[in-house]
Amino acid sequence: ALLTLASSKGGVSHREPLDLAEVTAAVLRTAKSRIGRQLLRVETAIRPAPLLGDADLIDRLVANLLDNAVRHNVPGGSVEVRTGMRDGRAVLSVANGGPVIPAADVDRLSQPFQRLAATRSSDGSGHGLGLSIVRAIAAAHGAVLTADAPPDGGLHIEVSFPAGGGLFANGVA
Repeated sequence: ALLTLASSKGGVSHREPLDLAEVTAAVLRTAKSRIGRQLLRVETAIRPAPLLGDADLIDRLVANLLDNAVRHNVPGGSVEVRTGMRDGRAVLSVANGGPVIPAADVDRLSQPFQRLAATRSSDGSGHGLGLSIVRAIAAAHGAVLTADAPPDGGLHIEVSFPAGGGLFANGVA
């Protein structure tokens, strides 16, 4: 349902001022125990990143990216989460230190029901929808999603929301 809603041609009909940093911090707090169970090192740089968007969909986007970074990691691996502004655009960056992903497979991972291998997931769960939902939500907000796989392993995803989403100050659009 989220994929269908987010990928509608009209985009998101309801947008409200929100801070990507606040959403991300809340998602990180929720995931704290799961991250701890996997003994992952987490680096954060959570800086204000105001935008106009659908709060529920932005929350799902951040949760899916963090879930992906934790789920497809190695015990004792790393997760980096950053928010901030660049060239007037709110930006979210999530990277993990998981297994090596062939560069040719990176784009395929954001297509529905695509997974590299069951062994890539630390818990064996998932249906290959997380990144396709992220891509659909980003597109519905007019955001640009980029993904790359560093040669030493893991995946780095960046979502850059349209400039102008930060036109509000003190919560006023």
